[in-house]
Amino acid sequence: MRNIVLITWDSVRADHCSCYGYNRKTTPFLDRLAKRGIMFQNAIVSGVPTPISMGGIFTSKHFSDRKITTETTLAQILSREYKTAAFHSNPYASRFFGFDKGFQVFKDYVWMDEEGYRSGQTSFLRRAAVKLLKNLKIVNVERVRFYYTLANTLLRNMPISKLSLQDFYNDVLDWIRKSSDNYFLWILMIEPHFPYAPPSWSRWKKARSILIHDKFYKVGGVEKKTSLKLEDKEREIVIDAYDDCIREADSLTKQLWKDLKDADPIFIIHADHGDAFGEHGFYGHPPEHYEYLIRVPLVIYNADVKGVVKEPVSLLRLAPTICELAGVENEFKNPSLFEDVEYSPPMVENKLEEGLRVTVRDKEWKLIVNPDRWDELYNIKKDPLEKENLIGQEIDIERELRKLAEKHMKSRMELEKLTKGIERLKGLKGI
Repeated sequence: MRNIVLITWDSVRADHCSCYGYNRKTTPFLDRLAKRGIMFQNAIVSGVPTPISMGGIFTSKHFSDRKITTETTLAQILSREYKTAAFHSNPYASRFFGFDKGFQVFKDYVWMDEEGYRSGQTSFLRRAAVKLLKNLKIVNVERVRFYYTLANTLLRNMPISKLSLQDFYNDVLDWIRKSSDNYFLWILMIEPHFPYAPPSWSRWKKARSILIHDKFYKVGGVEKKTSLKLEDKEREIVIDAYDDCIREADSLTKQLWKDLKDADPIFIIHADHGDAFGEHGFYGHPPEHYEYLIRVPLVIYNADVKGVVKEPVSLLRLAPTICELAGVENEFKNPSLFEDVEYSPPMVENKLEEGLRVTVRDKEWKLIVNPDRWDELYNIKKDPLEKENLIGQEIDIERELRKLAEKHMKSRMELEKLTKGIERLKGLKGI
């Protein structure tokens, strides 16, 4: 049995990683691992944002809800043979949303109130302010949202605006040292997530006036198209800060490998989704399916497999792959990434108020079926920026991809009806 470390880089798009062709050296360590391990050129998430994507990764199913409820998770399967632990500070992958299922140790360095709002634990000073407010018993301790609002108002202009892995890195090492058995470790690095606060003070100082702007803050978590427009120079400053944050995540990954390599772990590095920088009018990571949001890095290192996989693969196959690497039975329906199976294009899904957004992402073509606007068809080889919508122009290709999309939508509707029926029966029986 092998030790396995799953590292999730939050909000990292593949085309901003140097091993994927980016013109800046943002990921020197990942580049090395990619050359010595196996790199997937077209790894596609199952949905956007984090709860949808990571829910899909841990359950190997398309995930419409933000909470993991009845589904069996990867950590639950591995916990029968492994010590399992998770460390991160992303509120939307917290125990509130069920991401602790199967982890014997689950350190989510966030607080969520009863309605699921993030807390004020987003920087050392904010945490200190929240602790002080709680100790003073200014208001009911359970209403964490109030503390966050007040602490955020008081300390909004501080350069550090989220809890870095560095803040709890020693906790990770302490757990490893105390764990004599084989382990499965999940670390989610929030460093590249909005707002982009790089370790370089000079970079932050340049980007601060843009990043703390009310409109940009709103855009960072918005789930609809926005009309925000940045000047080219402002956009470049924001991208500079974002790239620096990716470098920081890469550097922390390198440090983690140095500290853990004696245990000979398998390292799996991926992202949960990308981020938009004004393309198609978006910023942040709304539930859209353009390449900069759904195509992410995926590298597996020290697993005795090497090479480059060019065909599109779904991250729904990552949990079965980890089961294979761990030497445990794959209880999921999807195959491992290493299995020789008939090619099937990845499907991306998001449940919106208007209905399902479903995307078929093939090797050359992509069809996006939208519930809220015209459908979209792109030749992503000739048009990687997805500027020319070819709906109605490539009839045969559109027809074939639409068949796949409609089949997926039909099965999802049937599954939803079945799930609701089971829930009603449980309610009648008082289960």
